[in-house]
Amino acid sequence: MSCLQHKIEKVESFIPKLKALIDIAENHLHDPTLLGNLEFHMDNCVPGITGMDEKSFAPFVASALTRLSVSRPSVEVVEKLIDMFPSSLTFLSENGLLPLQHAAMNIASYIKYVHLFVRPSCSGYLYSSHVPAPPNVFTGQNILHHLVSTGYDCDDYEPIAMRFDESLANAIDHFCKQGFITKEDIENYKLLAHSCNKKCMRRFKCLARWHKEALKTSRVEDKPLLLYFLLEENFDSVEVFLQMSFQLFPDESGLLFFGDYSDQDHVHIYQILLGFSFYYTLAKVIRPISVPLLHQICKRSDVGRMLFVFGYHLPFLRRRLDKDGRCYYQAFFAYCQMARNRPSDSLVIRIDNLSSEKLETKDPVTGLLPFMAVAANNGSVGLIYELLLKHPTALVNCIKSSAGQKEKPMTLKRKRDDSN
Repeated sequence: MSCLQHKIEKVESFIPKLKALIDIAENHLHDPTLLGNLEFHMDNCVPGITGMDEKSFAPFVASALTRLSVSRPSVEVVEKLIDMFPSSLTFLSENGLLPLQHAAMNIASYIKYVHLFVRPSCSGYLYSSHVPAPPNVFTGQNILHHLVSTGYDCDDYEPIAMRFDESLANAIDHFCKQGFITKEDIENYKLLAHSCNKKCMRRFKCLARWHKEALKTSRVEDKPLLLYFLLEENFDSVEVFLQMSFQLFPDESGLLFFGDYSDQDHVHIYQILLGFSFYYTLAKVIRPISVPLLHQICKRSDVGRMLFVFGYHLPFLRRRLDKDGRCYYQAFFAYCQMARNRPSDSLVIRIDNLSSEKLETKDPVTGLLPFMAVAANNGSVGLIYELLLKHPTALVNCIKSSAGQKEKPMTLKRKRDDSN
């Protein structure tokens, strides 16, 4: 008769069976041929447990839960065992660890079970720091840190590492849905900083979706998260951060310019301290998406320097249009009031590089020519003058147009042709 068919009435009659199961698990370490027998015991004994005294039986269940990496029962079986004896999650095993702590320390083997080990009665253990630190991990971490920062041991983000990361991301998502991980936890325990790397990127993205404002408020060594990784020249982490920041904050330039430090620091960091690696990383992130970064820079007070630096290093951005159909230089003219009272030579729009055709193209939103857009937005007189020098017939054409004349507008090309 199988254990599934046999109904055990007293806890004393099942304890020897569970001890035998534990012994089989121990023996399996030396004799792999016992695995099939062990899986049969675990999958068939557990459904047969009924009417047991939890106080007496829970310690044995806790011990069995620390051997799942050997017995490898189904998730359904383990879930039923914990449902019947939830207090087993609060008992220390022979090695002095709670089942959740043991799972965190052996996460590769427990990855499919770890989401079962947190219940309301023991959710506080997620924040326990009484866990022996694994090799190459600084001390003081709690279980949450282990769950969000442990990467699969391989050189690259290989398929097996991706599945490992995805499984833990699902567990973390489950904890967030159940309220075991709160927004305050994400921020207070610096979970984004711990998970912001390529081997943990799915966990990082999961946490960022649950608390996107933490991308702004998280600090490491009193620095905004992105700034910290930039100064450390950790461009893998920079890439992971920017992937989420541009997804969650596309209208804020992916938080490139966010922080409680001055605009001058942004310019200094992006133009002087950082070089090819930063712009290469940024290009990898924004090339596949349609963020009009140069248009957004045009709204900044330090537009001149930024526009030149980003336009030079990321030339593909100069070909992008915003949602209104504007080119970046049209956005510059439309928003030039942001840069008023600054010398025209510091605006660095490089008027000389704009063709007559571009200078004769009206803004798709306002219908104004470039010099008119600058004038309408209180732009500098110097910039208006430069535009008219570059396109002297623009003013004549405007006068003729306002007078209702049907004559073909005068252009520089036509003027040269007429003179011949």
